[in-house]
Amino acid sequence: MKKNSLLFILFIFLQSCLYDYELKPLEPYFIFHDHSSKVWLVDKSLHSNLEIGPNNIQEKEILIFHKNRKCYFYLLNNMAKGAYKIVDFKIDAENKQLVFIEKNKIEKYNLLYYSHDKIEIENKSNEIKKLLISFPEY
Repeated sequence: MKKNSLLFILFIFLQSCLYDYELKPLEPYFIFHDHSSKVWLVDKSLHSNLEIGPNNIQEKEILIFHKNRKCYFYLLNNMAKGAYKIVDFKIDAENKQLVFIEKNKIEKYNLLYYSHDKIEIENKSNEIKKLLISFPEY
């Protein structure tokens, strides 16, 4: 069984070399929304490496990324009032960017790091860096 698997992998590798197939980067949407929706807490907001976000957890911002590529922004202490902002989002894997699209406004963040429990983004235009953590992990 192992021998067959190894031969199959070797065959695919050789095919890609012979026919010059190019691998494209996988867009990591599933990390952001877990195939449904996922809640992220903005743990830190930095401007020029100085923390500008609230220290009190009740005043922190929550982002909920949905599979339909909508992102809902909430303040934790005002969750009952609903989202204060709802935007579309897309991931540009080639440029390693997270893009928020709101009516006539586009915000681009460089994806510095992302995993299932942590996302680090940076907006070069206003020098804002944000560290998001998966909400249940807080």
